[in-house]
Amino acid sequence: MDFTRRRIADISSYIPTSTLESRGEAAPADAEVTPNYHSNLDGVNQPMNLLFKDALWWTLGIMALVVLSIRIIEILWMRLRQVSAMNVSGSKQAYWRMSQWSWMPNVKKNLVYAPLWNKRHNREFKLSSAISMGTLPSRLHFIILFIYLGSNFAYMFVLNWHNENKLAFCAELRGRSGTLALVNMVPLIIFAGRNNLLIGLLKISFDTYNLLHRWMGRIVVLESIIHTIAWLIVAVDDLGWDGVGHKLSHGLFEGSGAVGTVAMTFLLLLSISPLRHAFYETFLNVHIVLAFVAFVATWIHCASSALKGGLPQLPWIMAIMAIWFADRLARMLRIVFVNWSSKGWTDAVCEAMPGNVTRVTLHLPRYVDIEPGTHAYLRFWGLCAWESHPFSICWVNHVRDNSLPIAEKDPLHAVDKSIMTTTVSFLIGAQTGFTKKLFDRASRCPRGLRIKAAMEGPYAGHNSLDSYGHAVLFAGSTGITHQISYIRHLLEGYNQGTTAARRITLVWIIREYESLEWVRPYMDTILRIPNRKDILRIQIFVTRPQNPRDIVSASATVRMFPGRPNVPLILAREVQEQMGAMCVTVCGPGALADDVRGAARAVQGSTVVDFVEESFTWTWEHHVLITVPGLLIHEAQANLPIARMPTRTHDSPSHSRSPSPPSRATPAHRNLTVRERDSSRSASGAKRKRADTRNGEPANHRRRTVESTADSEDEEDEDIYDPDQPLEERRRVQQGFRDLLRDVTENTEEYLQGDSRGLHEAILRADELSKKVRQTTEATIDSRLLVSTTDLSYRKTLRLTQGSLSQGIDVDEFVSKCITYMRHGRGIMDDNAPELSSTQRQRRRTTRGDEDGEDDIGDEGDMMNWPHLGRFASLPYIRRPALPGFLLGPLSVEKKARKITKRSAPFRPNNLTETRPEVLNVEDLAKKENDLTAICGKILHQLQTLQANIQGTVADLIDEAMDDEEQNKIMHQHGLRSTGGIDLMRFVVNPKSFGQTIENMFYVSFLVRDGRVKIDFDEFDLPALEIIERDVEGEEEEPTRHGAAKHQAILSMDMETWQDIIDTFDLKEPMIAHRKEVTTSGPGARGWYS
Repeated sequence: MDFTRRRIADISSYIPTSTLESRGEAAPADAEVTPNYHSNLDGVNQPMNLLFKDALWWTLGIMALVVLSIRIIEILWMRLRQVSAMNVSGSKQAYWRMSQWSWMPNVKKNLVYAPLWNKRHNREFKLSSAISMGTLPSRLHFIILFIYLGSNFAYMFVLNWHNENKLAFCAELRGRSGTLALVNMVPLIIFAGRNNLLIGLLKISFDTYNLLHRWMGRIVVLESIIHTIAWLIVAVDDLGWDGVGHKLSHGLFEGSGAVGTVAMTFLLLLSISPLRHAFYETFLNVHIVLAFVAFVATWIHCASSALKGGLPQLPWIMAIMAIWFADRLARMLRIVFVNWSSKGWTDAVCEAMPGNVTRVTLHLPRYVDIEPGTHAYLRFWGLCAWESHPFSICWVNHVRDNSLPIAEKDPLHAVDKSIMTTTVSFLIGAQTGFTKKLFDRASRCPRGLRIKAAMEGPYAGHNSLDSYGHAVLFAGSTGITHQISYIRHLLEGYNQGTTAARRITLVWIIREYESLEWVRPYMDTILRIPNRKDILRIQIFVTRPQNPRDIVSASATVRMFPGRPNVPLILAREVQEQMGAMCVTVCGPGALADDVRGAARAVQGSTVVDFVEESFTWTWEHHVLITVPGLLIHEAQANLPIARMPTRTHDSPSHSRSPSPPSRATPAHRNLTVRERDSSRSASGAKRKRADTRNGEPANHRRRTVESTADSEDEEDEDIYDPDQPLEERRRVQQGFRDLLRDVTENTEEYLQGDSRGLHEAILRADELSKKVRQTTEATIDSRLLVSTTDLSYRKTLRLTQGSLSQGIDVDEFVSKCITYMRHGRGIMDDNAPELSSTQRQRRRTTRGDEDGEDDIGDEGDMMNWPHLGRFASLPYIRRPALPGFLLGPLSVEKKARKITKRSAPFRPNNLTETRPEVLNVEDLAKKENDLTAICGKILHQLQTLQANIQGTVADLIDEAMDDEEQNKIMHQHGLRSTGGIDLMRFVVNPKSFGQTIENMFYVSFLVRDGRVKIDFDEFDLPALEIIERDVEGEEEEPTRHGAAKHQAILSMDMETWQDIIDTFDLKEPMIAHRKEVTTSGPGARGWYS
């Protein structure tokens, strides 16, 4: 700093008009001259620039010191916790279980772990499957960025705004923006380095540094553009456009500055998230080249100034280049050290695994110490060798030459590192670009692809779990690579007494059962570790099993479930059984990470629950394959809620296809809900457990089945199912219903009084409460109240009709009013309506003109017009749906005849009598045809025939030359989904009859329940029906009550959704044959109700 200040003192003090230059060859001596504000430091307020430089660097330095102080305290506290807890049982770690600072949980929940808004943080914003807009920073990151970037803008515009000379003003702005751009370049290049010493010192992840690097790069580019524009304004005013062009093309100072600005501008444009994610390899290489060009151009720009020794900022750019080259040199030295020795170079064995995953095993020629939770960058000779990509290290073995692997911390062996080598394993999910090429080459080698490789690393690994008594590890797909290394380390530390872990829970979410092959050799080793059953619990969730009945648990400590986990409930149960301090870690897709983050925030209370996230948000080619947010909950073997996904919000690029034609968010997609009950439920028929309501939130925290929109948030939607409804609101609704039910039950006689309006008021209050009902518990209480009020209404009606004239109904008066209603054609407002008869019109006119004239008409014509009474007084108030009686349930008005069992005398051979064969009538046969079992059988046969015919038709139409989009279009036209099943909506919806559509859904639900068909979702999340083939001949048709063959499906549809489906899929004819409907004719000869 002193060196820079001495150089500035030698130049000049800040005098805006100190440098004068005459214009023209014949200018007189006393002619007025114009200052040259576009070169050197003319008009630049250099002392103020240096002041703001110090302010920015001190801001970063103070932030680093604060973080360093926090980290030192944290490390000392964790070390104390580890030493005191590593030799005691979990129940004796109660002191470390409780938070020692009451304010710390709120700080974690609302600041440290909090996303910027709502719950979304690492889940990417995607315009399509290939266009990603990046992620949101956390709340803490946003505050840091706001302070630093805000101070940059404030410092830039602290100018002499009272200066009327716009050229002098632009010169001051030029100096300020150029200085700040170079000032920000120093932390910019430090944060970009993989060998950044601050990573290990401050224990901050490279992901955070990269976030700061991106935003600092944007501010550097913006300040460089402002610097260039400010110079250009002055230069054009002084030299004109021709003079500026000559300066840029012939002047080294001006030309190098322009080149640097252009390079930085392209750096910014090519770093836009959609371009960076779509063409990551190209972006990475071009980014390095353009950064080098920008640095060199800036160096030349500072060194070629007319000032003696160059611009004062020259030492800064020299330091920047030194740091940049030092990082590159450190990478090269690390690669050489790790991958080369006298024994040779690193070679890799690549195996293609199920689920488009490549298992890569690197055989390093020397011993390398690798901590759990680390990652490394891989290069493969002959396969994009100039590219390197980060992957989590899954497994590490240290072996002696010609010997078996041994544990790194085996106390029985003195590790001689000089005679040992290290084997490192990775799991790489094939997506696009480099990872896809690697998987394709490995797939062509059944015995594994052997290739020369280089590992750069390991990096990170600064999050230690040794001091935690309870560790909960969430992994999504290949995110298991990050977690499995921790499990092995903690189990070995438990046996050796060096860690505090007394309970480890691994929750692993995979797409298919075959994904277990990825880590089978590593998991076998873990399961053979002594005493692992004492502390390790593994829960594996298979989201898309081919047959849910195949997903069975091998033991009580390793359990498998079909479906998706309910993360909040799992974590809430772990907190209930917490041993010591707890650490929750997650490695997987952004949606899973956000779910776990939200669950970790929800359980922040009196206990210590820390959250650690492993992510690679700066690169597209990371190890994530699938998304795992759960939407709907059902039970599994141990009452663990598992969710099937009717709608997905994010997919990996490797599984993305062309959009489906009906992909818009229609009510058909929003209201369709499918739930399955796990086939492996125990025979005891365990009931669904109630929510854990600790911390004021339900433990079975589930997502909405209807995505909220801007409109729906502004106005209340009474039909929405909201599992996130606040607990206090639910309690108020439940209490309101219970008070009403108690009042109705205890004051029955008062409600039955003829002049009492209590029953009417109770129904109105219940109606107001029902508008706030969002979950099934409140709906159940509401239904009880409805049954009670209905019963009271019926009893009050009977009492009124049978009571005295003072309190009851005068039957004669009622009949008289009915007659008047029919005689005058009441219910029709228009006197000239065609529904009115001539006699009714005459009575209306007579009534309005002369009350005595009606007697002249008499009772001729339609005195007792029962059809009119039925059509206009009865039908408009019927609220019964147009459905068959067997679907109405308790609303059915059909009187069920009591079946009388005929008792016969004991069998006596001597009393045998001859009987004639029973005569079957046509009505009996028709009734048999309408039997539920018969109709379900017909629909099942139609589905089998239809599926076979459509599959054959589609197979004939699809050509191998067609792309995926054309094939999907043909399949969509014929109602065939990629799962091989028939589109559920097209199959059940009858465009000719809403009633038969509901009936079809009813029949299909029985087929699903009986295990004859199943509902599956394709890649577009559209439900499809598939036939379940019976493997064993003679298998019983009816499912066992608690056996594995039981399935259930719940489907709902209203009139609006039905019409929307018809319009969306352009349905003309039903797939299930239209059944003849019973039609009701008009009134017969004996009247309307004959």
